[in-house]
Formats: sequence, structure tokens, C-alpha cells
Amino acid sequence: MFTLKHLSLLFVIIVSTEVYAQFDTVVFSKEGYFSYESIVYMGDQNNDGYDDFVLSIRPDPSLVAGFATFFYGGNPISNDSLFSIPFQAPRAVSACDWNRDGYRDIIVETASPPNPIKFQVYFGGPQIDTISDHTFYFSFRTVQIIP
Repeated sequence: MFTLKHLSLLFVIIVSTEVYAQFDTVVFSKEGYFSYESIVYMGDQNNDGYDDFVLSIRPDPSLVAGFATFFYGGNPISNDSLFSIPFQAPRAVSACDWNRDGYRDIIVETASPPNPIKFQVYFGGPQIDTISDHTFYFSFRTVQIIP
């Protein structure tokens, strides 16, 4: 049960706590055509204390395909990307810790006609690069629908 002592401590914590944003001004500008969900959070890949990210950028508004472009975070953030990976559609870029090493990995859907949908996984971490570390295919023909 809360007592006056607990409420007083809670009040002191709330009043004395300050919240800081990492950036409070425009720190980055990049030309390109962006879609919803075009920023993918990658966590701190190079252990410099700043979160890194991927932007899904299309070179032309009439195209669906584009590039997943990787940037290191920092203060300031560089306008120069580390690398870019082609993708099939902006929402086809995601990140998760695929290999469970503590770093988020990039997962990209790419075109592979006439084959099923092709997914490529790029392992994250200090040695992140454009060489696919794992590839798998998905086809709706192999999915079994259970009524």
C-alpha cells in the first residue's frame, strides 16, 4: 500500500526528472521519394552509442522498387550512406535479430522471376555489409490453408 512517504518519493522523482531527445533540430536531409514505413530502426550496429537506421528510398516516384540505404547514427549524422541494397517495394524492408547475436539484421524482399518471392538477410553488427548472409524463398503455392 502506498503511504505518504512513497507518494513524496514519487513526487520528487517526477519533478526532478528531465527528458532529453537525441536531437532537437533538423540533423539530416536526403533527397528521394519515400513511402510510409520508409525508416527502419537498426539499433547501434557499430557500438558508438548512436542508433543506426535504414531509409527506403525510391529514385523515381513512378517506380515501386528502390534501395534500402544504411546510415550510421551520430552527432551529427553524415549525409553519406554506408551502403545500399536494392528492394522490390518499400514495405519489403524490415529488421530483426535473425541470428540472435544481439544486432538487428536487415531483411529485404527482392525480385526473382519466375521463382517465388526471394528474401535476403544481411547480418547486422560492426561488420555489416552488402553480402547476403542468408537467402530463402516463399511461394503461396506451398502454403496450406487450414479451414
